[in-house]
Amino acid sequence: MTTLHDIHDHSIDVENRVIYLQSFNDAGEDCGVDHRVANVFLKNIHHLGRNTAKSDKKIVIEMNIVGGEWSAGMAIYDAIVACPWHVTINTHAQAESMSSIILQAANHRVINKHAYFMCHYGSAFHDGTVPDMIASANWNKVVTEQMCAIYRDRMIKSKWAIDKYGTPTERQVRMFLNKKLKDGDWYLFGDEIVNHGFADEVFA
Repeated sequence: MTTLHDIHDHSIDVENRVIYLQSFNDAGEDCGVDHRVANVFLKNIHHLGRNTAKSDKKIVIEMNIVGGEWSAGMAIYDAIVACPWHVTINTHAQAESMSSIILQAANHRVINKHAYFMCHYGSAFHDGTVPDMIASANWNKVVTEQMCAIYRDRMIKSKWAIDKYGTPTERQVRMFLNKKLKDGDWYLFGDEIVNHGFADEVFA
């Protein structure tokens, strides 16, 4: 039986197959997606996966988290994609930066009526020798393309893309997205998020 301790201290409701994807609280500072969030999430989704006695093979993720670290976020993203059960993410407050990418991993993506969506090119910091900085810049180029591919795969099937291009191609969507992100942070709200393919439903 799930206890309040399980929910608050371990971010999981085993009985109802719910995982809470939220930040750690460091003296009131929201650190977003980091290694701690990813480690807790991986344990929880694997734990629910071992709970084979349940006839309902659905998992719900209640997500209220800002952006954060690429590697930690992709560990969460990959775990959701690899999950053999139907995963719904309910988005509270925002899906921005890294959490906007995590949202795309779910089978069903729900955005709260007053939540917003934001995607952008992530921040990069280079330090060390010149070869080190070149290697770091090349790595950032690769992960930026991975990020854009995740967004493009969702956008190309969207109502927005079909209305704009008829039969949209990957190149058309890629060019639009690259231009949009070069302009800075891209914010979407409500039905705009669904229309562009980044969510399936707005929860009113």
